[in-house]
Amino acid sequence: MRRYLLSMLVLGVAVGLAWADEDDPEPPARSGDLASEWELTEMKAKGMAFPLPKEFKMSFTFKRDGTLAMSGMGQEQKAGKYKAFPGKNPKEIDMTVDGMTQKLLYKVEKDTLSLAGAEGQGGGPRPKDFASAEMMLVFKRVTDKPKKK
Repeated sequence: MRRYLLSMLVLGVAVGLAWADEDDPEPPARSGDLASEWELTEMKAKGMAFPLPKEFKMSFTFKRDGTLAMSGMGQEQKAGKYKAFPGKNPKEIDMTVDGMTQKLLYKVEKDTLSLAGAEGQGGGPRPKDFASAEMMLVFKRVTDKPKKK
């Protein structure tokens, strides 16, 4: 009986570890719905839309480990970190790149990501809601959620 219980325990741990390597939902601090590559499609400032030139490309890649990669706007790819708070209403995200933290709101609807915050790098305080945000960036999902490595 002891051998049976021990073998069931070992099997349970092995199955649990194998399952943990698969595409699990993210812990609340990271929010798995963000884990993907996103390309900018729309930009608004104070409610006014700004058309993006065809050659303008900007993308964010949120990874499940809390790291962030940004590329576009004629710059080399930059790395940073993010922390999402999906339990808040509206959802919040803090993105840190080059030592500057931007405090934003976010929402994911199917394959669309919206980020709202104050204008400029480093911006001001996080807006209370999307309607009061000074700027909004809208992205479309480019890739499926990245796998854990």
